[in-house]
Amino acid sequence: MQHLKDRIIQYYKDNGTDKLPSFIASKLESAIKFGIWGMDIYTYFEMEFNFIDAYNADIAKRQAGSKKPKCGLCGAEYYNRNFKYCSVECSEWMRKIKKRQYCKKYQMTTLLKRKETKQIKKEMELNKIYNGDCIELAKQLPDNSIDCIVTSPPYYFLRDYGVEGQIGLEKDLNEYIDKLVSLFVILLPKLKDTATVFINIDDTFNNQKAEFPTDSKKSLQSQYQKKSMMLIPYIFAEKLCRYYALRNIIIWHKIATLPREARGRFMSDFEPILFFVKDADRYYFKQQYTPYKTKNKKLRDFSNVKHISNFSGGDITKKNFFANEGAIMRTVWSVSNEPNHTEHLACYPKKLVARMLKSGCPEGGVVLDPFMGSGTTAVVAKQLNMNYIGFELNSDYIKIANKRLNNEIGFL
Repeated sequence: MQHLKDRIIQYYKDNGTDKLPSFIASKLESAIKFGIWGMDIYTYFEMEFNFIDAYNADIAKRQAGSKKPKCGLCGAEYYNRNFKYCSVECSEWMRKIKKRQYCKKYQMTTLLKRKETKQIKKEMELNKIYNGDCIELAKQLPDNSIDCIVTSPPYYFLRDYGVEGQIGLEKDLNEYIDKLVSLFVILLPKLKDTATVFINIDDTFNNQKAEFPTDSKKSLQSQYQKKSMMLIPYIFAEKLCRYYALRNIIIWHKIATLPREARGRFMSDFEPILFFVKDADRYYFKQQYTPYKTKNKKLRDFSNVKHISNFSGGDITKKNFFANEGAIMRTVWSVSNEPNHTEHLACYPKKLVARMLKSGCPEGGVVLDPFMGSGTTAVVAKQLNMNYIGFELNSDYIKIANKRLNNEIGFL
């Protein structure tokens, strides 16, 4: 063992170092003191720099007068061409430097990504409609920034909006539903804990649509009988309930619906609106009321009613149950369609959107519509002193929405 130490010291002296590095000297001393087998130390040096085997080769090359290589760190000349550095210390320092450089490079890359993300989020201005894919745009929203979502996604194979990448023309129904679910899962962290979500989505029948182009022609879904309803709103609601709390299914009853072909069935005059919340214990909700159906005060005199038992076995005070503002609004909303003076194929009425926003969004809050279309959500939001953010894939519809905002609000 002592002979091994002498050879290593001699190696350092040949390289211009009279003293062993401290970490090597301590390792040798402990090996000699505790009688550790010398092969462990030999293996250590063999793994790091191959000192012992290269010693004789260095002497031979030095005697042959070969040109000395330079250390990759300090630039000093040394004898063994098999090494990149003149000493163990230089090698150890270089290893640490490379590690630090890697860490710095990783940190700088991370910081640059964060900076880019912050810049993108800063560019997501309020009261603006952005052109692009709603899923990609949703990722750019800042977290905890949206108070309410009011939207109506494209119905499955009911309309072709003439834009590549649109949702609603998928060959498989499950793909359509999964795309919608993935969008609202991405939006979940973007919502405030008090946020509410209103989604107007309708069902369709399992039949082929001849009016669509050949490349996007609707195909029959094998899991349903031909001409059967596919219960799309309810399948979508069931999947989304894993992430949101479903508080109501509101029925939008269309009072004066346009006549449509209905062979062998009744004509449908309603559409579901799914009312979700992010946190069922903390969400914002302002109760809405409808006028009492009778004007006879005697029929509306509940002074003799002391209490009303609810279904859970508790009591509801008449003060809370019978409000002066009117009857508590039910889940069937009878709202007529409004005349459509735009080129957009499907516009829901402003009165319908106003009910959702009044109940689910505070004044001054931020409303998001990822399928902005002709801009009805934006128009109503500004009328109610709220801010909006919209996503729309079709640039022509953005022009229509901005024109509406300018004409109806004078906003742009």
